[in-house]
Formats: sequence, structure tokens, C-alpha cells
Amino acid sequence: MKKILLVLVSFWSSFIFSQELKIEEPEFVGQIFYVDSNNKSFDLEFQTCAVKTGQSTGRLLTGIGKIKARLIVKGKESSTIIKKTESITFIYNNGDNLIVPTKVVRLLQFEVDGNNRQYIISNVSNVSGQSTSMDLNYIKYQAKKFGNGSYLIVLNNLPVGEYAFFLGEKASNDAYLFSVVE
Repeated sequence: MKKILLVLVSFWSSFIFSQELKIEEPEFVGQIFYVDSNNKSFDLEFQTCAVKTGQSTGRLLTGIGKIKARLIVKGKESSTIIKKTESITFIYNNGDNLIVPTKVVRLLQFEVDGNNRQYIISNVSNVSGQSTSMDLNYIKYQAKKFGNGSYLIVLNNLPVGEYAFFLGEKASNDAYLFSVVE
């Protein structure tokens, strides 16, 4: 019962916030921005991800081990910093808002590794036979139509971390990045 109440309160608060939103759609198709509680918009950091593959030391020496493929972006933290709140709002201009949002807006949480952020997209072992190729764990969000061609995207209770939006119907390594901090 407590969980249902929390979901209803979260949905209701995001609904009320979206009704109070007094901001224009992004000007350009493909543009996404963060909207703060003062109805100010902020662009997200943009980078094109590199795709790198690597073998474990064991695989290099003996031929037995793992191969990983990763999406990598430079920097430990995004230049777009968002304070952790109950809900975080974005607006994405897709050109039209007739498509199911999950087909054009995908969000992944990256991990910090050294001086970069990464997301493992493939992990194959020739010992165990395990494979996690393209097993992407997209983060769920609430979305609704906004304006003539945009989506209002609300993320609830997003943990502290590094995130990247991948936008559009076609596969792309273009990432729109942000950090959630305490």
C-alpha cells in the first residue's frame, strides 16, 4: 500500500509540475534541455561516444578470458550538473510527438572509469559461454506530449550518477550527458 501511495504521489507531483511549466519548446529538432524548478532551461553536454573493445589479460596471454565493448565519453563528470531532487524534467524536440517516446528517447547510466565515463555494451567470455551483447538497461521515465513536436520527460528519484540520453529513431553514438549530484 505504501508503494502504491508513493507512486501516486510521485505521478501527481510530476503532473502538477508539468502543468505549471511555462517554457517554450526547444527551437531545433533533436534538441534536448533540462528544465529547473524556476522554469529555466539548460543545454546538456554533448559528446559523440567512442566504441572501444578490449580483451582481458588472461585472454591476451592464453586465449581464454573476456572481451568487452564499451561506449566511452571523456571526463569523470558532465559539465551539466543537476542537483538531486524527487523529479528531474527535460524537454526533447523530436520534430513531432506522434511516436512512442521510448522509441526516440533512451537513457543510460554510465560508470566512471579513470578519467572517463563508460557503459559496457558487450561482455563475452569464451570460458563460461556467457554473453551480454547489447543488453542495455534503459532507465524508465514518464513522458507526455509537449507543444507541437516535443516530449516532456520526467525522471523520478534518479540516483546520484552520470547519465546519457541517446535520441532519435536511428542508432547513434551521439550522447547528451548530465550528472546528478547531492
